Amino acid sequence: MKAIGLIPILLSVMIAGCQTSKPEYRTQISKEHNVSALVRYTWRSKNLLSVVGSLIGGNNQLLESRLRSNVSRVLEAKGYKFVEPNDDPQIEVSFVAGLVDQESTSYHTVGGEPVQGEANQSWVQTNDIVRGGVSVILKVPGEDHTLWKGTAIELVKNRQLRKQDGTAVRQMVDKIMQSLPASM
Repeated sequence: MKAIGLIPILLSVMIAGCQTSKPEYRTQISKEHNVSALVRYTWRSKNLLSVVGSLIGGNNQLLESRLRSNVSRVLEAKGYKFVEPNDDPQIEVSFVAGLVDQESTSYHTVGGEPVQGEANQSWVQTNDIVRGGVSVILKVPGEDHTLWKGTAIELVKNRQLRKQDGTAVRQMVDKIMQSLPASM
């Protein structure tokens, strides 16, 4: 499946996941290939980063750079080695990322002593939330065969978006790649 084909899947999972605030982490591992037997990886040369939701139309160079640096850090720590595309890579790495703006409504009722004649006070609270998702995809170079894919979908707090220090991306990549086996 091409990365473009993953975009509707990531977007639908992000939207469906809006019913819960729990982070979701998923891993897909090829049954035909043992990714840990491979060592050399390279970056996908075209469309390294595909985006969905609120990221469409934006300048995503910083996001791509952060994904590249964090994924590289984890791959190197697990024994994988970066090579240029013409140096016979065994793995091609790409990303899909997205943000979906949502609105959540919560209803509250507090009982107690009567206040101005009413024993219960009720109110409705509306919050704007953002769900973010990242998929890291490892494929056989030049083929449409996925070796390994990890996806994280989480609520992204407004302060994380405002800080723009890369913490959210680093944490998602670290969580996603925990399940990637080390290279032998």
